[in-house]
Amino acid sequence: MNIKSNRKSRFNVSVATSAQGNQATFLDEGAERTVLPRICPVVLGRTGAGKTKLIDILSRSLKVELIACDKFYSYAFFETSVCRPKDDYEQVHANLVGFRHPLEPLLDRLKFSDIACDTAKRIIEKGNLPIAEGCSVGYIAALIQNSRYKNDFQFKPLVGVKLPPSVDSVEFYRNKILQLIRSGAIQEVEYALKHNWCDSYVLRKSMLANPLAEHLCGRMSLEDTID
Repeated sequence: MNIKSNRKSRFNVSVATSAQGNQATFLDEGAERTVLPRICPVVLGRTGAGKTKLIDILSRSLKVELIACDKFYSYAFFETSVCRPKDDYEQVHANLVGFRHPLEPLLDRLKFSDIACDTAKRIIEKGNLPIAEGCSVGYIAALIQNSRYKNDFQFKPLVGVKLPPSVDSVEFYRNKILQLIRSGAIQEVEYALKHNWCDSYVLRKSMLANPLAEHLCGRMSLEDTID
C-alpha cells in the first residue's frame, strides 16, 4: 500500500492506495486519525437543463456511473412519456432506471435512498464514481441524508445546472414536449391504456403522460395537452 502525505496545514492528509487501486483518504491531527468518506456528487437542475449532458462530458475523463433519482424513470416501459428522450444515458451506464413494474406503487423516499446507497457501494467496488442526478427532490434529499455507508461515502450536491437566462423557458419546454411526442410519447401512453395501466403512478402523476392519457380518453385536446 502506497501512502502520500500533504503537510502544508496543521492536518496531515494522507491518501492510501491499495494494490487493487482502491483509495482511502485519512486526516491526522496529533494522535487522532480519521478516515474521510468519499464524496459522491449530486447534479441538480430542472428537466432539460443539461444534467445528463454534463455527466456525459464527465464520463470522458472519469469512470462514472449514473444513479437516476427520478420517481418516473424508476418504472419500466415508460421513456418519452416521462420526459426521458430515448437517447439519454447512451454513453454512461444508468442505474435505477426501469427497475420497477408500471403497476407497482411509488417507492417511498427512504427505501429508495437505501437502494441507491447499496447501488453506489457496488459502483465504488468496481472502481467507478457514482453520480446522482434527477428531478425528484424527495429522493435526492433522502439520498443526501442517508447514513447507511457514512464512513465510506457521502452524497453531496456539488453541481447545479440551469437554463441560460437568454432561453425562453416556456418556449423551450413546449418544444421539448413536441420532440417527445414526435419520439413516441402518445404511442407509449396508448399502449399503457390498452393494458389497463390507468392506475399506474406514471399515468396518474406524470406531467406529460397524464395529460396525454386525458387526450386519448377524449377529455382534452392535444393542443391543451401540449400547453
